[in-house]
Amino acid sequence: MEWNAVNDEDSSVSVSHVPYQYSSLDEEAQEIRLMTLLSEDFSSDIRVCLHTEPLTEQSVPKFEALSYTWGSPEDPADIFIGDSG
Repeated sequence: MEWNAVNDEDSSVSVSHVPYQYSSLDEEAQEIRLMTLLSEDFSSDIRVCLHTEPLTEQSVPKFEALSYTWGSPEDPADIFIGDSG
C-alpha cells in the first residue's frame, strides 16, 4: 500500500499527491509508530496522523492493532496523512 501526503489547503487548487516519507524510529527508545484516525465517517476521505511513542514495560500507550493492508489492489484509495493533508 502506498500512502500519500497531500497538500490541499486551498480546495480551489488541484491536489498534489506526494508519497509519504517515514521518519526513522529510535530503536534505543523502543519506539513504535501509531496512527490516529481523523476521518469522522466512512463516506469521507481517509485522514490520519502518524506519531511515535515508546513501547516499554514502563510506558505502554493505549492502541488497537491495525492491518497495513485493506481493500483490493484493483480499487485503491488514498490515505491523507497529517492535520492538513
